[in-house]
Amino acid sequence: MENPAEAKSDKAPAVAGTGEQQSFDEEDDSDKGPKGPKLYVAPHMKREFREYFLRLKTLKFKRTMARHNLYFRGFTISKDAEELKQQLTEYFAQFGEVNNLALISRKKVATEDLVGFGFVSFKTLEGAQTAKYQA
Repeated sequence: MENPAEAKSDKAPAVAGTGEQQSFDEEDDSDKGPKGPKLYVAPHMKREFREYFLRLKTLKFKRTMARHNLYFRGFTISKDAEELKQQLTEYFAQFGEVNNLALISRKKVATEDLVGFGFVSFKTLEGAQTAKYQA
């Protein structure tokens, strides 16, 4: 007869203090890493400090992305702005992968023509720098 202490149990160990059993089933863990779910671990801080560091992190990200964005101007907008947007996206795609392109138009008072300017955002800094110096 087997020793009960050495016998393997099909039951999962109980969670301390709850009387409930912890499950170790490895079902669909697609959102978990190789060692389980991702945990956010940071030293304890007061709310004001957490908000301050979050603002700093956001500003750093915005400064980084600002170098990926370029301003362009000096073209007239015809009646089909979507076609122009597609053409400009294809033009800027030769320098790098385009993340986003926005067109803005204004009327010239003297000629009543629609003149435009816009912003293009590249996925990489290298693409933005290439477009800046070669376009």
